Amino acid sequence: NQQSLGRVVDLTADGFMLFSETAVTADSVWDLRLVCAHPVADIREIHLGADCLWSRPGADGQHCWSGFHIIDLADDQAAALAILLEHI
Repeated sequence: NQQSLGRVVDLTADGFMLFSETAVTADSVWDLRLVCAHPVADIREIHLGADCLWSRPGADGQHCWSGFHIIDLADDQAAALAILLEHI
């Protein structure tokens, strides 16, 4: 079952902030694919596990902001993330 959880608005080697249309439960663990809207250095997506640390409703009441900590990242995916971060 593949569906979009939201849009990454801030990305680091340790985690990311997500802007979404649906609330994400804090303290939930996710198996995710970060899909690049425009591939960078042939990187189209990064597979990772992440823990949602916090979640807050947006000012408009229709969206949600959530903070995630990356907790599972294979070596090849970590290398891909490092390349992606150099280009953004």
